[in-house]
Amino acid sequence: MKVLKIIGIVIGSIIVLLVVVSLFLPSKATIERSVVIKAPVGTIFNQVNSLKTWEKWSPWYKMDTTMKLEYSTPDTGVNAYYSWDSKEKHLGTGKNDY
Repeated sequence: MKVLKIIGIVIGSIIVLLVVVSLFLPSKATIERSVVIKAPVGTIFNQVNSLKTWEKWSPWYKMDTTMKLEYSTPDTGVNAYYSWDSKEKHLGTGKNDY
């Protein structure tokens, strides 16, 4: 019985400690990644400015290469967008405005 009491006190102490520590943690976290690309700025800009070039490097497109994509006119610059329709549940249907 004494062993159970000690185990209960240890577990209770750990729980109380976790609750107290969690009160001092920030409510939001930010995660960032960066990469250095050795290419001219114009080349990189053209790759990200035109939505049709995204198929070459988008991880979402690689998950379902049969998804239906529709592009706005124009497909580059301000107010360009694309929409997609995928049979994959985790990709679904949607629209990105850029």
